[in-house]
Amino acid sequence: AHDYQLLCPNHMLNRPDTMENCTACLGGKYTPCVQHRCMHGSRAKSLLGAAEATLYRKAHTYKEIDRVICCSAFMQSQMEKHPDLAGRTRVLHNFCTVPPRPQVEKEDYVLYFGRYDKEKGIDTLLAAAKALPQLHFVFAGSGTMAEEIQQLPNATDVGFCTGDDLYRRIAAAKCSIYPSVWYENCPYSVMESIALGTPVLGTNIGGIPELIEDGKTGVLLPPGDTKALGAALCRLDLEPERLAAQLDLDWNIKAEPVPTDFREPWLFRVNGSLVVIGFEGHPVPGNAADEQAKNCPDWPDAQEMASTHLAYLALAVVAEEATLVENARTA
Repeated sequence: AHDYQLLCPNHMLNRPDTMENCTACLGGKYTPCVQHRCMHGSRAKSLLGAAEATLYRKAHTYKEIDRVICCSAFMQSQMEKHPDLAGRTRVLHNFCTVPPRPQVEKEDYVLYFGRYDKEKGIDTLLAAAKALPQLHFVFAGSGTMAEEIQQLPNATDVGFCTGDDLYRRIAAAKCSIYPSVWYENCPYSVMESIALGTPVLGTNIGGIPELIEDGKTGVLLPPGDTKALGAALCRLDLEPERLAAQLDLDWNIKAEPVPTDFREPWLFRVNGSLVVIGFEGHPVPGNAADEQAKNCPDWPDAQEMASTHLAYLALAVVAEEATLVENARTA
């Protein structure tokens, strides 16, 4: 099984009208399919799909199946909820065949390859790309959101690619992005990236976390979270010399070295005030992020600087106090 056809009339466990993930039909009542027009937006098609699923359920048709091979443990967990399939499932991830890794140097771009559709998280990716004009994004694929992608000034749409052309682009990318928001099972895009030596920023949903070793072969992110995606991209892009030069050019500030493990806050000064940036998952200390900090006259400038160069990372601006610096370093 490569989709949820045995459980859901539209095969996706997702409502196309709202793009919300949905398990309303797993209990065996398929009226939500008709109510939400889950089959191609058509009430008539949805009625037929619900009728078919009801017929199979009442006739116990799936009891005739000896084994269902699921391409992810997540899929198995959903299949096991069907009384006629419980105890009959096994997990076997998809196979991935790629040629030997191309001998190419890493280039200064991040890659998305696949369908340009909402369930693939393209909205999230576009929002992050707009907030990170210093990064170059390459899109390889096709779909309903191609026009929005082509309007991004820091993006290149190379269209649908296959074979050696695609493999070269994957191997040369700084990272690939898989921002899907629906219950993916075993996406080849993730496996091909890892096999070709390119880390993946992927969402922690469906079967995706079964393929990415968080912190080693990629980074797992909450689905639909633009801030988390922006922060992860910034971590990849935080080349201290390049970033420090850009900050000095734009803001005339002097920054301390960017922390390499991102567990320590980053400290620097803007016009005499201390700026503390806490990276995603490691926020600034509580005494640095209170309302008094926002009264600092440099707060708006620091906010703009952070959104321009560092995406949506946690930020606080405070007066110069040695105790605060000490607390920040040990938080």
